[in-house]
Amino acid sequence: MRRWSIVLMALLVLSLVPAWTIKPVQAATYVPIQEIQSNTTNGDASAYEGMEVVTRGVVTAVTSVGFFIQNGTGPWSGIYVYIGRSPSVQRGDYVQVTGTVKEYYGMTEIKAYLDDIEFLGTADVPEPVVLQTGEVPQEQWESVLVKVENVVVTNPDLGYGEWEIDDGSGPVRVDDLIYRYTPQDGQSLDYVVGVVYYSYGNFKIEPRSEEDIGIPPEVPVVSIQEIQSNTTDGDASAYEGKLVLTRGVVTFVASNGFAIQNGTGPWSGIWVYTGSAPDVEVGDLVEVQAEVDEYYGFTELNYRNTDADKRDIRILGSTEVPSPVVLPTGNVSQEKWEGVLVEIRDVKVIDPDLGYGEWFVDDGSGPVRIDDKFYDYSPSHFRYVYIRGIVWYSYGNFKIEPRYGDDVEPYIPLIGVASLKFQEPIIKGIPKKISIEVYNDGTLEDNITVILVAGSNEIGRDSKIISAGGTEVYEFVYLPDVTGEIPLKVQVFDGSGTLVDEKHYTVFVAPNPYTISYGLTPYYERLYSKEMTNITSLYENLTWVVDELQACGVNLGDLEPKVQWINETMSEIEREYYLYDTLKGLLVQQNPYRSAYYYPVMMHIRKAAMMSRDVLKEIEFVLPILQSTYEQVKPICHPPAPAPSNETMPGNETPTNQTNVTQPTNITIHITKVLIDASHGQYYVEQVGVSYLINEIKTELGWEVELNELPLTYDILKSYDVLILLNPKDDLTEAEIAAIQQYVENGGGLFIAGEWYKYLNAESLNAVVEKYGIKFNPDELMDEEKNSGRPYYPFIGLYNREHPAMKFVPEDWTMYYNGDTLKISGSAVWLIRGYETSYSVDSEGNTVYEKGSKPVVAVALEVGTGRIVAYGSSKAISDSYYQKYIKSNWPFIKGALLWLAHQE
Repeated sequence: MRRWSIVLMALLVLSLVPAWTIKPVQAATYVPIQEIQSNTTNGDASAYEGMEVVTRGVVTAVTSVGFFIQNGTGPWSGIYVYIGRSPSVQRGDYVQVTGTVKEYYGMTEIKAYLDDIEFLGTADVPEPVVLQTGEVPQEQWESVLVKVENVVVTNPDLGYGEWEIDDGSGPVRVDDLIYRYTPQDGQSLDYVVGVVYYSYGNFKIEPRSEEDIGIPPEVPVVSIQEIQSNTTDGDASAYEGKLVLTRGVVTFVASNGFAIQNGTGPWSGIWVYTGSAPDVEVGDLVEVQAEVDEYYGFTELNYRNTDADKRDIRILGSTEVPSPVVLPTGNVSQEKWEGVLVEIRDVKVIDPDLGYGEWFVDDGSGPVRIDDKFYDYSPSHFRYVYIRGIVWYSYGNFKIEPRYGDDVEPYIPLIGVASLKFQEPIIKGIPKKISIEVYNDGTLEDNITVILVAGSNEIGRDSKIISAGGTEVYEFVYLPDVTGEIPLKVQVFDGSGTLVDEKHYTVFVAPNPYTISYGLTPYYERLYSKEMTNITSLYENLTWVVDELQACGVNLGDLEPKVQWINETMSEIEREYYLYDTLKGLLVQQNPYRSAYYYPVMMHIRKAAMMSRDVLKEIEFVLPILQSTYEQVKPICHPPAPAPSNETMPGNETPTNQTNVTQPTNITIHITKVLIDASHGQYYVEQVGVSYLINEIKTELGWEVELNELPLTYDILKSYDVLILLNPKDDLTEAEIAAIQQYVENGGGLFIAGEWYKYLNAESLNAVVEKYGIKFNPDELMDEEKNSGRPYYPFIGLYNREHPAMKFVPEDWTMYYNGDTLKISGSAVWLIRGYETSYSVDSEGNTVYEKGSKPVVAVALEVGTGRIVAYGSSKAISDSYYQKYIKSNWPFIKGALLWLAHQE
């Protein structure tokens, strides 16, 4: 009886325990998360619904009553574990879960107990799957950790803690199951990360913490004065390399940027570099967001090279342009006036030609330079009422840049120079009359003196009385004693001796031909003899090869005009020498002991000698091409005669003097032509130079090279075999990009080169090649172990020797490099990589490619019938660093050019 009492008491206790605390005992099967989620009965509910399973995964998020786990990454890889109370797990735990698969209002989950969670260790949380917002609301992403980027809040309050975002592909909800965030309508977010949850008929992203909400860093609003005056070394802005937001009034617009000013006074102006024509006007009040740059000491807002998603120019309205700051000339050349609109008054020209369009003026306080960057003007007066312009800094000097004609107001005196006239040419040692007309627009007659100065020598002075409203002509005789460009200065003084006008001119004095002919005639005769000794046999060889090729039916093609020019010039040389020899003979008859000859004799032998030199150079270029072509066609054109047969049939006898018959060919000679673009402000073409590259292409490859300074069009490009496009400072237009792509796809060869991130025009370069699978990265290759003195001057030396473009690169060859890296896809193949020790960084110092990744710096690709070679360094093929860069890179460049021209 007591035994039964115990049993009854136990049953009574069990009857009081809730059913959900009693675990049913059944065998559980291991099933991967992907199988549970993807194996559905109706495209939604899991086929394992109601079954007990065992699965494993890494904890990606934790709620108040459960947690999310994930097995690897990709679709169907996540699931929610519901335990009904606060779990004792954390992100990164690797766990095994035993529980029953449930469909909670359409949300697949595993219902488990605390004791059924087994801790197996720790692991890295899977990287979120990057999706577009419109892709998120799908069953396959349920419970998976995802990330959406560059989104805008399209509805900040859907109710119940939910809000909506969109990246342009379609909206998705964000919820507060784990972390609550209150957004603003229209707010931009760099990213949102979270697990995908399903409830109340909607998929939604559940951020886990504030780190999952990518709030863009606030861009500091900084005045122009703060940008310019806050310097690190008295020159460079403390904001260099930083993104700022500032505003100002547009004071000038150019083809590649514009000037803005905030009020007036020191530090109030700055230049905005856009690289192409900006859509603003003078007087616009604008807000500019861009990075501050120091362009060779000139502080500017580099809108052009700021990331497209970070830069902005907004027109807020229009207002009056600030009045120019009036300064003494001696005060202009200071950092605080850089970018500011200034005005100098009552200045005199003290040097009208400093070179490169610059000239000096002074108001007595010290000189300042005037430049022609925006307005092409040379001083024609000695005094100016005012000169206005933007203060610029380049090549180590401050200067005023007038914007247009109204910025330069010359002083027109009542008495002054109307004109200076003479007949050209002016020849050394021969007197030349110079006439100067002077006007008097005053109300009284005056005794006016004119002084003419050539160089530092006074030619003469004269005084005349000029009536009111009248003019007089002053005549001087100039006997030049030096040659070259000679400055002339005309000074006009009134009756009181006051300088009232001064004008500057430049004349060219030519050498006296009768003087130089005495010594030069024998020199030119020796030169002619020397050149003709070399030419005679070469010209005979050339005419023979040309006759043979034409007999074989070869079209001289590109060489036709060159051969024609050689023949015509040889005839002209023969004629000039005949005239020289005839005149010389006449003079010798007059004086048998004459050893020097007058100019009319000398000019003929000189012309013959100079043309001989030109012909020799042209023959040396043309003849090897003709000879090479002849060697190719010779076996076809002149096949060997058939061997004689021992037997002869009647009527088939072969005469003993018969030769092989000339066979026609169908060959046209083509000269490979290279075009180097110089129409987009390429620094390494215009400033550094590419003379070594051009010389090697001409001499070693025997090709023609031209520089282009016109907008790129297909009509221009189709005449060339290879286009070399170095990093452009100014943007390529859409039409130019389309022309280059058409050129390549129709058989052209493109060598395109980048630059390190600060100066890289990634937008233009990638617009040309990214569609083909090549992308220039806005970074810089670095190597702390293998370099020429600094990590950012790395050596490179890993080559894809299977590619024909690399066949001229010697073994163990090292090349100088300074530039960006490349990203490739599709059929593009790498040619050159950085060493194992190399890596790359972006503008913020972030590592883009780690050490050991061997970043790609050169790529080859075939497109249509054309070819592309992309290289991350424009500097590497320039004359930079005493030509060490191009000399080390030439074996690669040579092979690349031959491959691009289909001559590998």
